[in-house]
Amino acid sequence: MRINSPSALDELIGEQIMKETPEVFWQDTHGLFSFATEVEARNALRDPYYQRFLPDVDWSQTIIRRVKSYRPYTTDLPTAWLAVEKLIPLCGPIRITRVAGTWMAAFGDRPGSRSRSICVAICIAALSSVGHEVVMEADRIH
Repeated sequence: MRINSPSALDELIGEQIMKETPEVFWQDTHGLFSFATEVEARNALRDPYYQRFLPDVDWSQTIIRRVKSYRPYTTDLPTAWLAVEKLIPLCGPIRITRVAGTWMAAFGDRPGSRSRSICVAICIAALSSVGHEVVMEADRIH
């Protein structure tokens, strides 16, 4: 599976490893305003007050989309470590090393992963340890 953003990797860890219930909100595609509910988003975007923030936008063409937000496993080491703590009893100890500017991580005797980021290496190793082969396109280290 090819992943092209840290948020997509966060989503996989949140869903597949942590069984996390994401934060859900609604966002418009032009101003990227965030709202608690879809109804609130639609009402606000019809309001001329909101439209003044981006006067050159055709608000009739704005799409409201549902956004799921997971904890930042790929950018925050204490958060990534939550996945490590969950997997150690299931997959064995984690091995983390750093070689020539890249981090390597692996659980138990499973194959490891490499990344420029320790958090990304941990996340990919975590997914690999439960049977999901992931390549982070933006990182370009496999």
